[in-house]
Amino acid sequence: MALKNGTAKPDEEYMRAAWENARDAEELHRVVISYELLPVNRQGIWALTLKADDLDAGPGFMKTVARYRTEFPGSQSVFLGAVILQAILKLDSMLLELRGRPGSAHKQK
Repeated sequence: MALKNGTAKPDEEYMRAAWENARDAEELHRVVISYELLPVNRQGIWALTLKADDLDAGPGFMKTVARYRTEFPGSQSVFLGAVILQAILKLDSMLLELRGRPGSAHKQK
Protein backbone atom coordinates (compact mmCIF):
# COMPACT_ATOMS: atom_id res chain seq x y z
CA MET A 1 0.00 0.00 0.00
CA ALA A 2 1.45 3.31 -1.04
CA LEU A 3 1.50 6.30 1.24
CA LYS A 4 -0.12 9.49 0.00
CA ASN A 5 2.68 12.07 -0.39
CA GLY A 6 4.62 10.23 2.32
CA THR A 7 2.78 12.16 5.04
CA ALA A 8 0.63 9.46 6.62
CA LYS A 9 1.77 6.51 8.64
CA PRO A 10 1.17 3.07 7.11
CA ASP A 11 -1.42 2.11 9.74
CA GLU A 12 -3.46 5.26 9.02
CA GLU A 13 -3.57 4.37 5.33
CA TYR A 14 -4.65 0.80 6.12
CA MET A 15 -7.38 2.10 8.42
CA ARG A 16 -8.62 4.56 5.79
CA ALA A 17 -8.76 1.77 3.19
CA ALA A 18 -10.49 -0.53 5.68
CA TRP A 19 -13.27 1.96 6.45
CA GLU A 20 -13.79 2.73 2.75
CA ASN A 21 -14.06 -0.97 1.95
CA ALA A 22 -16.38 -1.56 4.90
CA ARG A 23 -18.67 1.27 3.79
CA ASP A 24 -18.75 -0.09 0.24
CA ALA A 25 -19.45 -3.63 1.46
CA GLU A 26 -22.27 -2.42 3.72
CA GLU A 27 -23.93 -0.59 0.81
CA LEU A 28 -23.48 -3.43 -1.69
CA HIS A 29 -24.67 -6.23 0.59
CA ARG A 30 -27.22 -4.23 2.65
CA VAL A 31 -25.55 -5.18 5.94
CA VAL A 32 -24.17 -3.49 9.02
CA ILE A 33 -20.66 -4.58 9.96
CA SER A 34 -19.80 -4.68 13.65
CA TYR A 35 -16.33 -5.07 15.12
CA GLU A 36 -15.16 -6.73 18.33
CA LEU A 37 -11.59 -6.70 19.61
CA LEU A 38 -11.01 -8.81 22.73
CA PRO A 39 -7.89 -10.18 24.43
CA VAL A 40 -7.23 -13.91 24.21
CA ASN A 41 -5.41 -16.17 26.68
CA ARG A 42 -2.00 -15.38 25.14
CA GLN A 43 -0.23 -12.22 26.26
CA GLY A 44 -0.35 -9.42 23.70
CA ILE A 45 -2.74 -11.23 21.32
CA TRP A 46 -6.21 -9.93 20.49
CA ALA A 47 -9.12 -11.62 18.72
CA LEU A 48 -10.78 -9.47 16.05
CA THR A 49 -14.28 -10.55 15.06
CA LEU A 50 -16.28 -8.91 12.27
CA LYS A 51 -19.98 -9.64 11.97
CA ALA A 52 -22.30 -8.71 9.09
CA ASP A 53 -25.95 -8.26 10.10
CA ASP A 54 -28.63 -8.24 7.38
CA LEU A 55 -30.57 -4.96 7.08
CA ASP A 56 -33.35 -6.71 5.12
CA ALA A 57 -34.19 -9.20 7.88
CA GLY A 58 -37.24 -7.19 8.90
CA PRO A 59 -38.16 -4.56 11.46
CA GLY A 60 -36.51 -5.09 14.83
CA PHE A 61 -34.37 -8.01 13.63
CA MET A 62 -30.66 -8.13 12.97
CA LYS A 63 -29.88 -11.50 11.40
CA THR A 64 -26.16 -12.31 11.22
CA VAL A 65 -25.32 -13.51 7.72
CA ALA A 66 -21.52 -13.77 7.99
CA ARG A 67 -18.83 -13.69 10.64
CA TYR A 68 -15.03 -13.61 10.33
CA ARG A 69 -12.48 -13.98 13.15
CA THR A 70 -8.72 -13.42 13.12
CA GLU A 71 -5.99 -12.51 15.57
CA PHE A 72 -3.88 -9.39 16.02
CA PRO A 73 -0.96 -9.16 15.77
CA GLY A 74 -0.95 -12.02 13.31
CA SER A 75 1.58 -13.73 11.13
CA GLN A 76 0.67 -11.45 8.20
CA SER A 77 0.93 -7.99 9.76
CA VAL A 78 1.73 -6.03 12.90
CA PHE A 79 -0.47 -3.12 11.77
CA LEU A 80 -3.98 -3.19 13.22
CA GLY A 81 -5.30 -1.34 10.17
CA ALA A 82 -3.89 -4.00 7.84
CA VAL A 83 -5.48 -6.79 9.88
CA ILE A 84 -8.85 -4.99 9.85
CA LEU A 85 -8.58 -4.36 6.09
CA GLN A 86 -7.78 -8.01 5.42
CA ALA A 87 -10.70 -9.10 7.63
CA ILE A 88 -13.11 -6.77 5.80
CA LEU A 89 -11.96 -8.09 2.42
CA LYS A 90 -12.46 -11.67 3.66
CA LEU A 91 -15.91 -10.81 5.01
CA ASP A 92 -16.80 -9.15 1.69
CA SER A 93 -15.72 -12.30 -0.16
CA MET A 94 -17.86 -14.43 2.16
CA LEU A 95 -20.88 -12.19 1.54
CA LEU A 96 -20.32 -12.31 -2.23
CA GLU A 97 -20.24 -16.10 -2.08
CA LEU A 98 -23.30 -16.34 0.18
CA ARG A 99 -25.39 -13.92 -1.83
CA GLY A 100 -24.14 -14.95 -5.26
CA ARG A 101 -23.45 -11.40 -6.38
CA PRO A 102 -20.78 -10.74 -8.99
CA GLY A 103 -18.08 -8.17 -8.41
CA SER A 104 -16.65 -6.76 -5.24
CA ALA A 105 -17.46 -3.89 -2.93
CA HIS A 106 -13.89 -2.69 -3.40
CA LYS A 107 -13.82 0.10 -5.94
CA GLN A 108 -11.14 -0.32 -8.58
CA LYS A 109 -9.20 2.92 -9.10
